[in-house]
Amino acid sequence: MSVAAVFLLVAFGAMLVVSVLMGLTAHRGQVCTPGDGYDVPDRVRQDPELRARANEEVGRAAVLAGLLSLAPMVFAGWLLLRPGDHEVSTGVLAACAAYGLFVAVVGRLPFERMKRW
Repeated sequence: MSVAAVFLLVAFGAMLVVSVLMGLTAHRGQVCTPGDGYDVPDRVRQDPELRARANEEVGRAAVLAGLLSLAPMVFAGWLLLRPGDHEVSTGVLAACAAYGLFVAVVGRLPFERMKRW
């Protein structure tokens, strides 16, 4: 069994779980709720239109980040289910690290946009 494939499966699985939790928070309309939501600027928290927009954008980003995190999980699962011992090359691990950074940026993007509203 490839340790790198298990690591990819666990790491991107954790990203998927975080994306689902972020999406559930947005679906409930609690992105701007203190204690339950996230750290957002006060002007977004106080304006009902901006709160609704924040929930929409965070929900959209959560769905996109969750879908993007599935591809490496499928690859890692395919490696683990194949018979024999298969190692993951350093290049593939570097590409997965860059891809993971991209997925994290996609999930963080609406919060950075809120700072400019």
